[in-house]
Amino acid sequence: MAPTEQATMNLTSADTFPAVLPNPAEPTRLQSHSGGAALRTAAPTPLTVLSELLSGRDELEARLQSMPNDGTQLIITLVGLAATGSCIFGAANGVNGGAMAMALSAAKLTLTATATIAMSAPALSATRRVLTGDGNLTRELVRLLAMFARAGIVLAALAPLVLLAVSWELTPTYQHMLAFACCGVAGARAASLLSLGTRDLSRSQRYTLGTSGALTIALLWFQVTATLNLFV
Repeated sequence: MAPTEQATMNLTSADTFPAVLPNPAEPTRLQSHSGGAALRTAAPTPLTVLSELLSGRDELEARLQSMPNDGTQLIITLVGLAATGSCIFGAANGVNGGAMAMALSAAKLTLTATATIAMSAPALSATRRVLTGDGNLTRELVRLLAMFARAGIVLAALAPLVLLAVSWELTPTYQHMLAFACCGVAGARAASLLSLGTRDLSRSQRYTLGTSGALTIALLWFQVTATLNLFV
């Protein structure tokens, strides 16, 4: 028998076909171009994204690398979380002035976050392109949305502190200082997401991106806050 025929006969079904076929309902892990694992999943549910924002950094980074496979639904979910948290905290901050003041404060805080994201995304994308040659604007937008969604979650959790200050009848100045401090805590908690998608970069590149990104976002947020008189 020829060696080629003998080799063909020695092939088993296990060599030709996988022993266990993947379940199409389960997410499969793919190797991304950057070497990290990317998730190819169905559209993420809001609860899944919420869990990943709070504790699942690796999963969130994998979703970022899989863009734009599930990008639309992810962006919608992040926008919803950021807007909901901003509205809750904004309404609590304006509770002294009645329903109209609550609605105005909620709208101001949401508009502040929206304007900051809109102005920061191109700047951060350009910085990343200069440093790494890869400045995808959609991915940068998702990073910023993830940051503001996490900040919104933290602000919603801190809203009872503002209501407690109102119940204690603190002066408006102290209430505004407390609200400003809560925004600072939320911003610090969200800042760690600036490093999403930077595992393959050098330490100096990560430092430059993180520092420039934090300064850009902070300066723009302060500028929009002052323009809209958010805490007045």
